[in-house]
Amino acid sequence: MFLSIMVFPNEYHKMITSKNHWNYISEMYPNCIGCGGETKTHSYFVSSDTIINSNSYKKIMCAEIRYNGIDTMFFCAAREDTVNQIVYLKYDSWDEKMLYSFKVDSGLMLSSDSVYVGTKLSTITERYIKSVDSYNFNGFTGKKISVATIIKASITNFMPYEINVEVWYEGIGQLYSFFGIGQDADILCYWNDGNQIYSNPEKNACVITEYIAGSGLEQPAIKPLLRLIPNPVKNSLIIESNVEFECADLYDLFGFKLIGTSSNTLDLSGFKDGVYLVKIKLQSGQIVTEKVIKKQPIIE
Repeated sequence: MFLSIMVFPNEYHKMITSKNHWNYISEMYPNCIGCGGETKTHSYFVSSDTIINSNSYKKIMCAEIRYNGIDTMFFCAAREDTVNQIVYLKYDSWDEKMLYSFKVDSGLMLSSDSVYVGTKLSTITERYIKSVDSYNFNGFTGKKISVATIIKASITNFMPYEINVEVWYEGIGQLYSFFGIGQDADILCYWNDGNQIYSNPEKNACVITEYIAGSGLEQPAIKPLLRLIPNPVKNSLIIESNVEFECADLYDLFGFKLIGTSSNTLDLSGFKDGVYLVKIKLQSGQIVTEKVIKKQPIIE
């Protein structure tokens, strides 16, 4: 007889901290032929403090990266009880709710909601901890918790059935939806304490944008011929364009502007290796966003 013992890291990985951020792909394709569609990247990061109903929260911001630019907006508020390893969410006009709880055991009931038809009990929806395991993303380890939702009915011979299973990752959340709300599909990349921990093996990119023309969305302006050279770049990045442009700005994946220029050259020598976005404003008012990779040469 073998006894299996689950061992977890001693240190709890905090989720709501300014050095963590998440990039998710968001796809919007209307359900009709010829309607077009769009793929965007939602980059979430933790911002400043805020007070709501006497509770202290952190602002969660979303940088929406589209084919023609970046918009940064407030998404929700969140707070974290690191002692009990619980993450709370305050979204829009909703009441605060417990989003994740990582200090739990298998079989624990999280919630039970009853539905009545008149005075008669109709169904019961229960959420419970199905299993507690661990994950390992390139040496970064933590708890992996499966949460099942089941439906029970009061009628005779109706067997309870499982309708959904969520998987929570300590320090990360979910891989298929940021905070369980919004239109996000899959996580692309995750950074913890400033270090990239996870990259989606099926997407192979941290930022994805795409526009498919059709009547379902506004028709974009014709994209001019733009080229960033060299790319990857070591120091100076040159912008070649067949049309006049007003300015070019460099952004990180959080959506923060780093530097800008009205010339055709950006100096990236002072920035660390990684992926950046160059946002170019044309004389026509159109904004074009291109990716650039900063990479230092290998010295042998």
